[in-house]
Amino acid sequence: MSAFLLPSLTILLAAALAAAEPVTVPAIVDRGRLASWDAGVAAADAQERPLQIVCIGDSNTEMAGYVSELRRILQGCYGERGIGFHSLGDRTALPESPKIARTGKWDLLRDAPKGPPPPRFALDGIWAQTADPAAEVGVEFAHGGWDKPAYQLARTYNIQQRVRLHYQVGPDLGGFAVLVDGAPRLVIDAKADKPGYMVSEPFLCDGFRVARIQGKAVLFGFDAERVSYLHGRPVLAGGVLVHALGKSWGRTEEPALVEDAAYAAFYAAIRPDLITILLGTNDQHKNSHWKPMGPVLSRYDRWSKGHREAQWTVIGTYDQGYKGGHSSCEPIAFDVAGDYVFVSLAGASGKLGVGMAEVDVYEAATGKHVGRLKPTREFGEAGLMDMVECIRAFRRADGEYVVMLEEDYAAKNIVYRWKPK
Repeated sequence: MSAFLLPSLTILLAAALAAAEPVTVPAIVDRGRLASWDAGVAAADAQERPLQIVCIGDSNTEMAGYVSELRRILQGCYGERGIGFHSLGDRTALPESPKIARTGKWDLLRDAPKGPPPPRFALDGIWAQTADPAAEVGVEFAHGGWDKPAYQLARTYNIQQRVRLHYQVGPDLGGFAVLVDGAPRLVIDAKADKPGYMVSEPFLCDGFRVARIQGKAVLFGFDAERVSYLHGRPVLAGGVLVHALGKSWGRTEEPALVEDAAYAAFYAAIRPDLITILLGTNDQHKNSHWKPMGPVLSRYDRWSKGHREAQWTVIGTYDQGYKGGHSSCEPIAFDVAGDYVFVSLAGASGKLGVGMAEVDVYEAATGKHVGRLKPTREFGEAGLMDMVECIRAFRRADGEYVVMLEEDYAAKNIVYRWKPK
């Protein structure tokens, strides 16, 4: 029987393929806006240098569900090159985080309301500072765990970390030493005429300690890249580094409250190919639940060049005073495609006449609200938006927009197709 079955299946499959109409997918326009990203991907593909991504946002940005998954996916494509930026204060622990141990008296401060007075330089809102001469903080990079074969393999092939320390300078600060294997590798003088953000010279290690505190020391964190050298030449090339700068739970801080000089120093050291910014609250309009991004949407042009004046700011749809938990009706994520900004709403509100899985659409040039995408009756019941990044939008060459939306009911997603008149 199998001798007759296989030819029959082959004929049926061939007939089905012949009958299918060819599908032409229009090209995505405005690729020029991603020129630095395209160049970084090409360099990673060619094994020339790591692809550098900086993610700025609230506490979700530093959590495993966002950063770890993004890092895992991209490093699976281009190669694993390490943890990127990591705070020396208290932050959400990730599976790939190094081991950090502090001794002595440390002040661990989170966010501007509880942090030092202005000027402020901690990009993720996290400080670790001390005036205790006996205080130390040690960092150990785990290659799958010290008792695992992966760590022994790393030692055999001389895989180390290329580390740079991020710290503050100022007139009231002193100095400290960076020790590797018990010996001083760097001796840093943090005293300066005015406050500022500094990044140290890079050094190679399996782990390091900050010790020998003189006066007061203010530490932000470090960035770490996995490297391997053979006869003085790098063996590892390409790969991806994802630097997460996430604020702490429920207390987001506007980027303007951090000194521009801190961003300039960080970007000069990292030289990112892509920067993502996930923000959305102010003093008057705050998110009802910690998960959504908040109702404030602003457009900034040439942000990386130091321009901090918004081209426009709008207050999105949200149920003010809502106390019902994670099903709040408020913006949770947005994406920009072509001439429009698409903002996904987390939940529904009878008071506002908003249903589940609806998407507000704004003009990217002006911020004008032009309408709302809604699921049709034929779609059936829709659920919550329950992912940090739950929406993706694309503009096709024929002017049609395709908006893909995660929703949390019955294991399904929504795809909207919209062509403006």
